[in-house]
Order: sequence, then C-alpha cells, then structure tokens
Amino acid sequence: MLRFFTVLIFTVFLAISFNSCRKLQNFIPEDIAKQAIMQTLEYSADTADEQSQNDVLMNASASTKIAFPQSDLISVSVLNKFPTGTAALTVVETSINTESNKLSKDLNVFIDDATIELIFDDVYNMVYTDDAVATAYLNEQKSEQLKRDFTTYLAQKIRGSQLESSIIDFQNSYNSYNGPAVLTQDPATYLAEKIIERYFYLMSLEEVKIRTDKSHQRSDVLQQVFGDN
Repeated sequence: MLRFFTVLIFTVFLAISFNSCRKLQNFIPEDIAKQAIMQTLEYSADTADEQSQNDVLMNASASTKIAFPQSDLISVSVLNKFPTGTAALTVVETSINTESNKLSKDLNVFIDDATIELIFDDVYNMVYTDDAVATAYLNEQKSEQLKRDFTTYLAQKIRGSQLESSIIDFQNSYNSYNGPAVLTQDPATYLAEKIIERYFYLMSLEEVKIRTDKSHQRSDVLQQVFGDN
C-alpha cells in the first residue's frame, strides 16, 4: 500500500511538472524565455561586478575572501620563524584581497563575451526552477575558457606589480624557512581562478533572487517569465 501511494505521489508530481512546462511553452514564446535567461545572467553579472569590488562585503565572509595561495600548506610553526611572525601573512592576504577586488571589474567583459556565446538546448527547463541553473550552465560551458583567457590577461596586468612581488617574496621567504619549496603557485593563475570562482558564487546568489523576488526582476521580460514564482 505504501509503495502504491509513493508511486501515485511521484506520478502526480511528474504530471504537475510536465503540465507546468507545457503551460510555460504555451504562454511564453521560446525567444522570450531565452531573453529571460540571458537577462538573468546579465543582471547577475552586473551585481557580481558591483559586489566583488566592495572591500567590506568581500572581507566579511570566508566564501568571498581570497586566501593566500596554497594556504592549506602553510604551517604556523614555520610562520613563527618569520621576523614579523604570522603578521607577515596577514599583510600579504590583505593586499591580495584589496587588489583582487579592484581586478574583479576587469572580469565583467570576459563574462559578457562568454554569455553571448552560449547555446541553449532546452531553454524552458532552465526557466522552470528556482535554482541558479543559468549561472551553473555558464560555469560549466565557459569556465575553462574564462580561466585561460583571464589568467593571460592578469599575467600581463600584474607583471612587475607590488601585488605579484608581495606574493612571490612571501613564497620565497616561507620556502627558505621551511626547507623544501612547498609554496610554488603562480600568482596570476591562482588569482584568476579565485576571482572567477567568487564571481560565479555571487552571480548564483543574485540569480536566485531574480527568479524568486519581484524586486530583483528589473525588466518586463523577467517579470513576465518569473513574476508568478
């Protein structure tokens, strides 16, 4: 009997989902649904762009604050051998976050270009959910390209800068006190990865708000497609 009711409930759920998707297709043209997804990504990226440059906001959470490269390999006992102790790491991490927040604004162009290139197989399935599936799809399709292109850009941008020097100097100092050279991460590669990762995280938060909160539906298209959520 329990199995019967479980199957019945699951069947009803599928029927509701199917009918909802059919209803969506009947009342919202495919081009409008695609516009909604594209606008969702555009507005989510704009929000991520603004937030990622906010020092106070980005330093307030472990989800957005950028740690020193290979920080999981850093030993306190080795740090204590530094003349300034653990304060040396704090100074470098502060510089990393301050400069990374400034560099985040340069990522927006790369995100916009990647978004324009997207091809959707079934845009209706991307509409009928409250999850950040559009951001996840962009991440899945374009993250490797973004990392490659943005790393190349950052390598040129920070070459010879105080930021690059502070990271490399700390790595060299730590390795000299440690013995084996364990800190070897390339600054541009690491920063590109972490800035992109944080950007997608911020986009995903905003996408959920666009889908579920009318105050974040900033266009007629978004209100038409997500207005009843």
